[in-house]
Amino acid sequence: MADNFRQGAQDPGSNTTQYNSLIFTIQREIAKTYVGMPVRVVTAPYTMSQDGTKTPITPGTAGPIGFIDVLPMVNQIDGQGNPTQHETVQQITYHRYQSGSGAFISDPVVGDIGHMVVPNHDTSVVLATSDLANPGSYRKNDMADGVYLGTIRSGNPAQSFAWTSDGFHIQDKNGNTIIGNAAGITINGWLFPRGKTDNINTHVHTGVTAGAADTGPPA
Repeated sequence: MADNFRQGAQDPGSNTTQYNSLIFTIQREIAKTYVGMPVRVVTAPYTMSQDGTKTPITPGTAGPIGFIDVLPMVNQIDGQGNPTQHETVQQITYHRYQSGSGAFISDPVVGDIGHMVVPNHDTSVVLATSDLANPGSYRKNDMADGVYLGTIRSGNPAQSFAWTSDGFHIQDKNGNTIIGNAAGITINGWLFPRGKTDNINTHVHTGVTAGAADTGPPA
């Protein structure tokens, strides 16, 4: 018969004195209080129906914030130093840069490593109603109420929006760029100078004679 014995959190000195026993008890109570931790996204954003069905959210969709599943990345350790991996934390909400009806949408992706903060009370009713509410239960500092705040470890991004000392720089994974600075807006190398009042859709050149020749390069 397999030995299913699991070592507890005590180490050889945990109960050698009354003081050590008291300290061990206090430490175990403190260990039940989660505040924040690194986690890995294991399920992409989804919406949850009343019957528990998960419907994936199309990346970049301008809709309500959904849920993700995450795996805490710091293992639990017993009194002998043996590790135990956490279980996946289901259906936690995530942070989005949004104010009013305006949002910068960059939804979490499977494999992202980010920081999850843990509220001190059950927030389920507040999240469900978007209104003041009593806690949904008596649980406290529980990972089930965690909020994913975004990436803390990653490689080089393939597309980005950056504020610079000159203005801003946008680049997508296809190599398209939009750069804003004192000179104006440059889109894929084409400069649209500041202060110009011409409309690119209605702009015309005067003094042009019709013919078969090409025009000169843009001025």
